[in-house]
Parts: sequence; structure tokens; C-alpha cells
Amino acid sequence: MEKRKKKNEIYKEGFFTANEKGFGFITVEGEKEDFFVPEKYASRAFTGDFVRFVLYDAPYGLKKEAHIKEVLHHSVTEVVGEFERAGDFGFLICDDKRIPANIHIENGKTSDAKPGQKCVARIIDYGSESTPIEGEIIEILGDKSDSGIDVLSLVRGANVPVEFSRDALIEADAISDKLEKKELKKRKDLRDEFVFTIDGNDSKDFDDAVSIRKKGDDYILGVHIADVSYFVTEDSALDLDAFDRGNSIYLCDRVIPMLPSRLSDDLCSLLEGEDRLTLSCIMRFSPEGKLKETKIVQSVIRSRHRMTYDNVNLILSADDGGEMRKKYKDVLPHALLMAELSEKLRKRRIKRGSVEFDIPECEIVLDEKGHAIDVKKRNRGTAERMIEDFMLSANEAVAKYFTEKKLPIVYRVHKEPDRESVERLVSISKKRGISALKRKKSLTPKDVSAFLDEIKGRDDSAFLTELTLRSMQRAVYSTENIGHFGIASTCYCHFTSPIRRYSDLVTHRMINLYLTDRYKKKQKKAYLKALLNAAQHANDTERRADLLERAVDSMKMAEFMADHIGECFKGQVSGAIRRGVFVRLKNTVEGMVESHMMRDDNYEYDEGNMELVGKNFNRHYFIGQKVYVKCISADKRLGSIDFVFVDENGNEFSKRPEKQEGRKDIKRPKTEKGGHRGRKNRTKTYRKQ
Repeated sequence: MEKRKKKNEIYKEGFFTANEKGFGFITVEGEKEDFFVPEKYASRAFTGDFVRFVLYDAPYGLKKEAHIKEVLHHSVTEVVGEFERAGDFGFLICDDKRIPANIHIENGKTSDAKPGQKCVARIIDYGSESTPIEGEIIEILGDKSDSGIDVLSLVRGANVPVEFSRDALIEADAISDKLEKKELKKRKDLRDEFVFTIDGNDSKDFDDAVSIRKKGDDYILGVHIADVSYFVTEDSALDLDAFDRGNSIYLCDRVIPMLPSRLSDDLCSLLEGEDRLTLSCIMRFSPEGKLKETKIVQSVIRSRHRMTYDNVNLILSADDGGEMRKKYKDVLPHALLMAELSEKLRKRRIKRGSVEFDIPECEIVLDEKGHAIDVKKRNRGTAERMIEDFMLSANEAVAKYFTEKKLPIVYRVHKEPDRESVERLVSISKKRGISALKRKKSLTPKDVSAFLDEIKGRDDSAFLTELTLRSMQRAVYSTENIGHFGIASTCYCHFTSPIRRYSDLVTHRMINLYLTDRYKKKQKKAYLKALLNAAQHANDTERRADLLERAVDSMKMAEFMADHIGECFKGQVSGAIRRGVFVRLKNTVEGMVESHMMRDDNYEYDEGNMELVGKNFNRHYFIGQKVYVKCISADKRLGSIDFVFVDENGNEFSKRPEKQEGRKDIKRPKTEKGGHRGRKNRTKTYRKQ
């Protein structure tokens, strides 16, 4: 190894991100690019560790590489894995393959764990190059074959809190079922209004309800949201637990709630026929759907019905022969009026440039043992879009209300796409003969909306839509209002889901401070400091939840496809990288055909067109292309699915075809020629805006 002169060493500090192959990258604040760390210089650092490192010249004139000299702070203190024994000691095989070694468990620190059990270990010594990582078993999750243990292992591995603190549960149990009369007198009584909830079939936490009526030619829309802040007071044990979680997490086999069920499913939930405390955003819209007036009031409501999306869709369509209309004849006129207003609101939003993504969302069906038996695309009907329109309108109206009064709030902001992403999208669209983004150096929401309109009906529309979505920056929480690019809004916040989002709970607290004259202008800096802390933490917990949801979906999709090895499917190419081609099936399952398995030619990656091209026979695999594939393997542990290309009869392309100028049997885009496995489909609903 080449010797380095100590006097030339310059120490830097940053956060390390590991790769399961051993190497990693260090992110340093203020630096534009991350620094590469070769495996032999990673010094057993874990992802998230804060490290001190030195930069050296890399071999062959490559960019400088980082050598970690010291781990200043360990971020990982607990790990999840499978317990095994070797002689008179045990060890934990970590689920997270980025962890540099198995965890050595001495006798007496195993908690009587048995081989094959999934466990949680606390790290007590991070070891060195010559000594093992030492740990102790602190929790036995169960046998790896037990129902639900696979998902629970991912949950614990993501450091998501599962159990509520004892103090929080005591506080929840101590809350009275009866509402205080003096509190009811303070509020606007809306119990005579025709208010009802619309949610999914399996929902239990109903935090929003709606009402509608006409006043002259105007629409009066009420969006009534559970007043969670009345029950969850600042700095209480319930509040501390809710802050720690940040949001509820919805997985295919369970919900990890932000609040104990005593609140989320009962006292705060807008149950049919029960009096409930709410914050109501009452909006007046013109006949064209233009917002004319907003009132926000503390209120009490009584939901008339617990409606489902399926029921409301049948009421609106009468596809069941009118049976649902007969059953809910009192709901019918309200539902029709809501659908009428919803359409007008959406048209206005699209006209101003709101980007309407329609990315398919998957539904994973499990049997009684928690095994995936089906994966299907979840359909969204008029009722789902209607509630989305109303929640978007309420969130925007509340943000505008606060902004006009110059009151501090946690905004939901969305920056415009960065220049590099724009250039890539423009280049790809140009090569595919799409004119909407011609010669664009920056994008407006209207540009993106026009692009999505132009690609409708194309074979590659779904994947170009997803490519557009991936070019967007992530929406985040902030105390600084920079607008929301995705919905073309000058100000936006989250108000409508305080049972399952901490950001909304904070918004409710600020509303109640203002409405009850407890807001103090002199304390604005203190408010902003607290809101900034809440916003930053909400961003972290939302990202944690998203990663967990994707990991669970990928695992369960692989589990489902493992039962279909050898079967053939029709799909579409959803992406291409040097390593191979991604193919998505109609049910949203996605897998990869690796380049080395494409034996009919030697393929090279054309980055400009995002396609693989055969060197000898000019075969192309490009986004949107319809193909047939056979499932050859599925790894539940990695959440990966492997395909090979086949013809419509299920025969693999094992022999090279005779040389030809090009494939005439493949329809390609009119003009130009022509992420990791098992990516989860993302959906853009109002809940993610």
C-alpha cells in the first residue's frame, strides 16, 4: 500500500452511508458531491455514523477517495436479525446487509433465544478490524416463520416505535367519554348540519367529515376535522409519543398509529351518531368554483353516516341498479352536489397548472397467515377524487388564512425541479417527439401539466409520468413559504389529518391559539422556533415511513411472485439501466431482466434514450415497450424479482436471430430510435401533497 505523508493529510467530517457491498459515501455539509469510501477504508462504520476522514488521490486518476479514520458518533444502537449458534456462543445475522459483520452474542446475553428466531440486539461494543461487534439480545420477536414476523422485523429495523409509553396510555385512558358542557358552549354547534364521513372500507380513524349546501348560486363546503389538539396538549406524554412517531404508518398487514387507539379510533374519530369536537373550515365558492370566503371555527358536529368510497361511487354511478341510492337516499342530493363542485374545483386547479399525476397504487392481499396471495392495482373513483379535491381546498384555504394574517405556521412546500432534472426530462421528451417541453431550461407547473396532457394515450405514458414525478423534488415541511410547485399553489399546509400527521396537529394548535385570543405577537420567535423543530422532525419521520412502506411492499410482492416461478406474464418496460431492464406487470409488480440474462445479443446502455440496444442485431428495449416475461426467481429477503424475456408462447430468446437491420415487430416512438429491483409504485394523493 502506498505510504502517505502525514503532513499532507487534511481531516474532514461528515455522515457515512453504507452499501451492502461494503463501500460507501460520506456526505459533508457545504460540499456539492459525496465522497467515495472503498470497502477496505470504511472502518466498520454504519449508515448514519458521523465520521472523521482523510481524502487521498484515487488510483488511475479518478476522483479523490475518502479513508475513514474515526467514527465520532454511532447512529445505530440496535439491530434486527436472525439468531444462530456456533459452539458456546451465539451470533445475530443482521437483516440490514449494510451492517459490516454479524453481531457476536456471548452466553448469558442471549435472553434464551433459539436458532431461527428473529431478535433485536443492542450493540455494546462496535469492535475493530481484529475484534467482533459485540451485542446482547434485548427482544425476541418470534420464529422467522411466524405470521407477521417478517413485517415486524422490518418495522423494528427501521426504528419505528411500536408500543406507546405507559404514561401516554394512562393519559389516554383518563380522558372522559363525555364532552364538557362549557366546552360545547364555546363552539359553533353544527350538529344539525348534514355532515358525513367518506373513507376506505377498512378505515377506523375518521379524522375528516364533509358537508355541502347551496346559498343562492354559491356552494358552501364544510370540511370538518377532528380537534385532536383539545385532547393532546403540548408537552404531555401523548404529545411526546406523537412527536416521536411523526405520523401513522399504513402497512399491508397493520397500522402503526401516531396516537393510541383510545384516541385515534374513538374519542377523536368522527364516528357516526357521536358528538365530536372539530375545527371546521367553511368555504364559500362561486358557481364556477372560485373561493370567495373562508371561515375557520371551533365546532361540534355529529356525523350522520359512515360512508365508504365504494358506497359513494355506487350512489354517484348507480351501477348497482340504484340499490345504494335507495339505501342512502338522504345522502344522494349531497353526494351529487359534492361531485358537481369537485369537478369545478379540479378544472380550476388544472387550469392554473396543478400537476395531476395518476400513478398506479398497489393493493397487496394476504391470507390469514399473513402470506401474500394477490397483488392488484387499486382503482380510484369519483368519491376518492372528490375527497382529495376537498382536502386540497381546505389545506390551501387554511394556509392562505394564516398567510394573510401574517401568523406563523408549518407550510407544506414543494420546490421547482432542479436544472439537471429538467434538462434530462426535456432531452428524453424531445427524442420521443413530445413538443410540450421544447427548449425549456426551467419548468412551470403549466409546462408539466401540458406535458402530461400530451403523453396521454401513449404506450409509454405511465412510465413517462413516473419519470416526470421522479424529476420533481420532494415536498417537505417548512416555516418558510415558498409555495407548492406540484399543485401550483402560492401557499399550502397540512390541516386535514391530525390523527395521523403531527404537522396537522401543530397547525390545529396554532389555529386554536389564534381563535381563542391566546396568540401573543411578542412570542412569534418562540412559536417559529417550535414550528421549525416540528417541521424538521416531521420530514424525518415521513421519510422513515415512506422507506418502510416501500420495503414491506417490495418484500410482499417478492413473496407473492415466489409462488409463480416459471409462469409467464405480459408487461411493459418501465426503465433501463446498465445492469438490465425493469418490467412492470399489469398488477403493478415490477422486476428486472438482467443484461447477462438477455442471451440473444450483447446489449449496451444508451443513456440518452434510456434504453438497452443490441450491438449485433440492433434490438431495442425502451420505456413503454410491451413485452412478455417469465418469472425465474423472487427473493423475499431482498425484495427482488427476476424475469427473463420470452415470446408470446413463453419461449426464451436463447438463440441469436439472424442479423437484421432492426426489429420490425416492435412499434417504437414515432421520431427518434429506439432503481433498484422491485421498486414500489408511488401514488400522489392529497395525503402526500
